[in-house]
Amino acid sequence: MAKQSFTVDGFESQLGINHYGHFLLTNLLFGRVEESRGRIVVMSSEGYKMGLKTIQYDDMNFDANYHPNTTYCHSKLAQMMFAYELQRRIAVANRKVKVYVCHPEASNTSLVNGLGGSKCQFK
Repeated sequence: MAKQSFTVDGFESQLGINHYGHFLLTNLLFGRVEESRGRIVVMSSEGYKMGLKTIQYDDMNFDANYHPNTTYCHSKLAQMMFAYELQRRIAVANRKVKVYVCHPEASNTSLVNGLGGSKCQFK
């Protein structure tokens, strides 16, 4: 089973990679995306439905109850919530950016096979 690990900034790695990094990148590039009337694609997963189904604000690093699958689902729920809230805010502000959130299908990853590496093969 994959072990709990952290980003260099101290965030649980799945949430750091799957959500915080994308959140930051989106914020840094939003002006350029808007200038080009572009789109933002958020890669989430239907896996968000299999976890806690709520954001665990009191323990975002899962120090008390780490499990790789639960933490993955939590990170994908954060992505879904981010995408829908971003869509809502863009519509309210009448901005010229489209936001899409998508599910990539099942992937053969080390999270599933328990090796804890980073190899990913998309089907």
